[in-house]
Amino acid sequence: MNKRSIIFTILFCLATCVIYGQDNLEEKFNKLDRLNLLETNMAKANIGNALQYAYLLYHKNTPESISKADKVLNMTLSFQVSNDSESGNYGLWPWSVGSTVKDKNVPLFHAHLMFVNLWDEQNKMSVQTREAFLKACKCILVAAERRYDEEIFELGREVVAYSNVFSLYVQTLTLAAERYDSDRLRRKANIQWRRFYNNFKFYGISEFLSTTYYQVIFDALMDIKNFGHEERIAKEAKEMMDFLYLQQSAVTHPLLKIPVSGIARDYREFTKYNDARVEFLQHDIQGYTPPAKAIEINTNRKYPFEATGRTGALPFVYKTYQTPNAAMGSMSGWGNYYWQQIYCMAAMGKSEKEKATLFIPGSYTPINGFTSQQGLSALCVFNRLPTMWHLTQWKGDLADYRETFGEFGIGFTDQFKRVSRTSERIVIQAYGYDVYIFPFEMVNGEIKSSSMELRQREKTSPRYHTRPARFNEYVFNEKADWFGVVVKIVESGQKVERPEIFYKTEAAIHTFSTEDNLSVSVACMEQGNCIQIRTDDVNLIPRLQIID
Repeated sequence: MNKRSIIFTILFCLATCVIYGQDNLEEKFNKLDRLNLLETNMAKANIGNALQYAYLLYHKNTPESISKADKVLNMTLSFQVSNDSESGNYGLWPWSVGSTVKDKNVPLFHAHLMFVNLWDEQNKMSVQTREAFLKACKCILVAAERRYDEEIFELGREVVAYSNVFSLYVQTLTLAAERYDSDRLRRKANIQWRRFYNNFKFYGISEFLSTTYYQVIFDALMDIKNFGHEERIAKEAKEMMDFLYLQQSAVTHPLLKIPVSGIARDYREFTKYNDARVEFLQHDIQGYTPPAKAIEINTNRKYPFEATGRTGALPFVYKTYQTPNAAMGSMSGWGNYYWQQIYCMAAMGKSEKEKATLFIPGSYTPINGFTSQQGLSALCVFNRLPTMWHLTQWKGDLADYRETFGEFGIGFTDQFKRVSRTSERIVIQAYGYDVYIFPFEMVNGEIKSSSMELRQREKTSPRYHTRPARFNEYVFNEKADWFGVVVKIVESGQKVERPEIFYKTEAAIHTFSTEDNLSVSVACMEQGNCIQIRTDDVNLIPRLQIID
């Protein structure tokens, strides 16, 4: 990693803590003030940090702070592309000063800061600063309206299913319609809201259960509810917020404070923080009352607790199964949907500060995965065949698709003690539980035991959306096209024999199963992608079902 990337990673993580954290305004101001952005660090500042700092300086409302706010804001606005309206980058900022301008999401992430926070501070700005600020807001609007003009998405998640960014898109249109009192923008915002809400109503959230992006969506919904000025939209936005809140409550273990489920996009934040819940579960939210069912299951959960659901136009089924001190969750459907997916995970412990977490994959990489889970046991099957991303979005030669893969394995945090490792099984232990790992691979149509190599990781992925993360990872044989693992969690001291794993192919459907009724069936489609074949009708599964 080069020096610029290291600086960006550090500042991005700091920006996340500052902007989306639970600190009050004074605490946020003090954190940003210590960065000393204007005097020493503006040359490498995160844009979101700088805008937040300018707002807090105006909010402090002293002659000195207002003068400094003007300087910080003018400097920050100068990094926005605002001279060439024909440019595809018009209205964009880099994520941080000095990095490349290319991500079309950046201005949308700053819409609330610009159209709400800083907008209300205009009377404190100098004439020159206010002029630059209003021009920047106009540029953000142009960038927002153009956001989806020049991008190809994977089939099944075209445009609207890019859930966090589409919510920001609707939020930006809604705020701009209010600020400019524009009927055109109001119509457009309402139409795009209808598209987003209809998709949610029938398919749920495609970036499902992501603690990072559910917070983004939740915050955008709050603005849409407050600034949309339509009773129906406000009601629908509240309905959507309630769903996000209840769904996250269901999959999150209240003692261990971690979501234990299959997750569409997860950045392994639980390897760094004790409280790994989505932020809106961590504190009271001004102007929002959570649904009664969520409060009930958060404060008085009855065990064993189980919930499942369906999500996505190309449907995935997610599960969580929880006992008082241990839990397992999984997801399955159309193979790989996002690089950051978690197909299966488990956690056990005494509290959020004393817990151990296992997750598959450890380092994220675009490899297809399918699962079958019962209680605290799961069969996971993977293949190194093309994914939907390779077939519809990747710009490389399909013959070289394997070059996009990194090592794929089972991640686990440092709290685990490694008990034993043989050619047939790995056993790790934490907080009174043993985790049995039985890896396998398919060789000439037969299931064989598979050896795994241990790695120590310092980041989430070698290639894509890289974040700092410290964990261990047992990696599978890179040469196997079909491979997998059976994971079983038992109380320490119980002996678990290696299960017999069966394989058959019939009518081009690959079926893997175990003697205790775990079963995964996968079909490879004409285009080359793989989907799970289920015995039940996935379309009849509710978006969220708490099983009493």
